[in-house]
Amino acid sequence: MPSLLRSLNQCDTKLPVNNTTMCLIVFAYNCHPGYRLILGTNRDEFRDRPTEPEGFWISAPYFTNRGGSSGPVSSGIHGLSNHLLDTHWAKVITAKSRMEIIVQKSIVDAEHIFAALSDPAPFADNLLPDSGVGLERERMLSPLFIENKEYGTRSSTVILVDRNGYMTFIEQVFNHSSGTPLTQNFNFQQKSLP
Repeated sequence: MPSLLRSLNQCDTKLPVNNTTMCLIVFAYNCHPGYRLILGTNRDEFRDRPTEPEGFWISAPYFTNRGGSSGPVSSGIHGLSNHLLDTHWAKVITAKSRMEIIVQKSIVDAEHIFAALSDPAPFADNLLPDSGVGLERERMLSPLFIENKEYGTRSSTVILVDRNGYMTFIEQVFNHSSGTPLTQNFNFQQKSLP
C-alpha cells in the first residue's frame, strides 16, 4: 500500500512548531467481516507549506521513532495523533468511538468516515493534553478537523481494503480559500495478500 505509507510518513510525530505536521489517523484492522482495513486520516499542516496530493511511491518504507522498530498491530480499532498509538487524547478517543459506530454497519460508506473526521469543535480545556506547546495552541490543535487561517487540515483520506484485497482510496484536499474540496478516488486490486 504505497500511498498509505506515503500518507503516514508525512505525518511527523513532532508537535506543530515551525514546519512540522499534526495528523489524525484512525483505523479498524481485521474487525469487520467485509474489510481487512478501514482507515481515515486528517493531514494537518501549515497552509503555506508546499505539499502534494496523495500519489503512489514505488517504495516507501514504514518506520517508527518509538522503540527502534515497527511491530505488528493487533486486530481492533486504533488511533494516532502525534504521540503513541492509542494515546488517550480526546481527539483520538473521539475518532476511535466514531469508527466503532461505523464498523458496526454491514456496509462501510467512505462518506461516513469523512463526516466523522470533519468535526471542527474544540475539546474542553480539561480534556487537552499537555504536550508542551501551551494552552492556546493545544486548543487550536484539539479538533479532529482543524480550521485556522495559518494552520489546519489540508486533506482527509479514506482507505478501505476488503477481504479479497480490493482497495478503495479516496482523498479530499481542502482549499482554505474556496471551501470546496478536490476529491481523488482510486480503486484497485492488490496482487497478493500477506
